[in-house]
Amino acid sequence: MPAPPTEPAPPTGGTARRWIPYATSAGLTAVVLTLMMRLWQADLSVPFWYSGGALANAGYFKNVLTTGWYDYQPDLGVPFGQRYAYPTSPGDLHAVVIKLLGLFTHDWAVAFNVFFLLGFLLAAVAAVPFFRACGLSPVVVVVLSVLFAVAPYHFLHNESQIFLSAYSTVPLIMLLVVRAMRAEPLWGRRLHVHPVLAALTGRGAGTAAILALVAYSGGDYLLFAVLLLITGGLAGFIRSRTVRPLGGTCVALAVLAGASLLAAAPALARSSWAGGAPTGPSTPGSETYAMKFAALVLPPPGEPLPFLASFRAAYDSGYPLPGETPALGLVAAFGLLVIMGVALTALTGRYRTSEPSPDRVHRIRLLNEMTVLGLVIFCLGVLGGPGTIISLLAGGFSGWGRISIVLALPALAASGLVLERVAGRIRASSSTGGRPTVGRFARGALPALAVLVLLIGAGDQSLTGAVPDYRANAAGSASDRQFVQGIERREPAGSMIFQLPWVPFTHSGAADAPATGAQLALWLQSSQLRFSAGGIAGPVQTDWPTHLVQSAPTTLVHYLAAIGFVGVTIDRASLPDGGRQWTDALVPLLGQPLLTSPDGRYVYLSLGRAIAALDARTTVAQRARIAEGLTKVAP
Repeated sequence: MPAPPTEPAPPTGGTARRWIPYATSAGLTAVVLTLMMRLWQADLSVPFWYSGGALANAGYFKNVLTTGWYDYQPDLGVPFGQRYAYPTSPGDLHAVVIKLLGLFTHDWAVAFNVFFLLGFLLAAVAAVPFFRACGLSPVVVVVLSVLFAVAPYHFLHNESQIFLSAYSTVPLIMLLVVRAMRAEPLWGRRLHVHPVLAALTGRGAGTAAILALVAYSGGDYLLFAVLLLITGGLAGFIRSRTVRPLGGTCVALAVLAGASLLAAAPALARSSWAGGAPTGPSTPGSETYAMKFAALVLPPPGEPLPFLASFRAAYDSGYPLPGETPALGLVAAFGLLVIMGVALTALTGRYRTSEPSPDRVHRIRLLNEMTVLGLVIFCLGVLGGPGTIISLLAGGFSGWGRISIVLALPALAASGLVLERVAGRIRASSSTGGRPTVGRFARGALPALAVLVLLIGAGDQSLTGAVPDYRANAAGSASDRQFVQGIERREPAGSMIFQLPWVPFTHSGAADAPATGAQLALWLQSSQLRFSAGGIAGPVQTDWPTHLVQSAPTTLVHYLAAIGFVGVTIDRASLPDGGRQWTDALVPLLGQPLLTSPDGRYVYLSLGRAIAALDARTTVAQRARIAEGLTKVAP
């Protein structure tokens, strides 16, 4: 059996220089992000987005920090508890990062915000090797990596879908795809070093590490990785006419599958006893949330220039299926148009090269690679494309629009190649002009053009939605905290609070329903109360309130008292009538609200009357049987 491929050890000199693009990219991203989000106005102890899906995700962070992991939270979905026991839960890698953040802070809001900000820096750093592999110069690599990190996608998903915003594994898997397309080895060891060091630091180790990161991140990007690795392997096979690229890709897919099963094994084991199944998207959602070409190339939602913003708003409101409003941004949209143009000229046979220099041929080859990648990604995610067929055959996956962040990579690379071509033309024209001033300008043309592209691109991607409403978030958080503290002063530690309205909590769709995430706002501010909301929908032990809240108010109050709840909160903002119907129904039974939140959103009613009446006519054993019969949870 032949030995695995080996690669020479990197030269010892210039190690620091090789890291300069990474450091520059991270530093520049931090500066651009600070300006985009106006971070000097932020309070890290308050989530940047304090509503809907952001609160649902913040609950995940608090759970990891307070219990040590994400799978069980006894203070939510009481009396059964919240059990993230399904394979569709966020990947374990995210939970590990949260635990690492917990070494520096126990404040869930600080960890939540820092995780979000780190996502920008990690995306920028991870994009550097991909753009390097595209043959781009260091200055262009840095500029494109920054634009990728602060893509509109990042702000459109924000903390409401924070694990989608953490897309730093995307450029890493794309790096493997490019290598597979070129029939380069994905597996190998370093030469001239100790055998153990050779195995741990060679290309094979890097490939395995990337695949493990993707597998343990889970989610949509895992599916995209599988499809694109298959594409890369097939392209490498066609290009080289040998089976070696396919072999390396098959090994990569096997490693990815094994790591994914290993990552999902604990959740699969837990789901066998958790009961039920989490609710998820339906097959039609694959078209509802697919990409559309016009949506990708038009200005993103929240475009800073008003006339362009109104143009995009008119499109989203006037045309069907806006989905998650995917958009690439100006620079990447230009690159996508370049990709389409290259494909069109190739199909018509009109592509000619008047300058068959090695540099020209190399650039054309790189652009062709980005064209192939871009077209495959676009076809997978476009409305009614192959992604729809895959969803139909393989279980209704609906996140095809999210592949737009993957499409941004070859699109940005195409823009970078055009930028370098323009700079090369300027240098070539100046070399024949003979004027020293023009020559000096031409030598600096590429850096100057790169800076210009960065300014234009970052300005275009500085969405109005990138700046959170810091004041409103702080006010809402303070009001919720004061309200919860008022309940905690009245009720013993560990008391159970029933929340109205009752909304099934689905971890796969929490970001799509503002009322779903809002259920966790009070628990996030509490240190000693337990709440009815937050139990993952599916098991009968968490779905029992669905029918109970439809019964007569007297029946509702009777059962809540039997189960052990001490009070009821009404979220007026989540009810179409401002909570009047529930208030009018419960006040005659429970008395006037004991507490109202400072902003008027919540009211608290005590179940003291109902508890006293029930205690007077039933025994402890009888109440336990009533509770177990309804909740299926033994006391």
